[in-house]
Amino acid sequence: PVNMPDDMLSSLKEAAEYGDVTALDAAFDRLEVLGEDEHRLADHLRQLNENLEMGTILEILEEMTQYK
Repeated sequence: PVNMPDDMLSSLKEAAEYGDVTALDAAFDRLEVLGEDEHRLADHLRQLNENLEMGTILEILEEMTQYK
């Protein structure tokens, strides 16, 4: 299971809402060093970010919020 700090999750959601590709990429860099599962999630989110799929990123982050 992915263990993402609440403040990181909030900042990722905010960056995705604003379409801030640069902020998202920086957050993914911080996320991927937290562990193997987190690294896989960061890679997946980074690919979505490169394709400008902010809606999908937000859906994933919202789903994670529900399970906290």
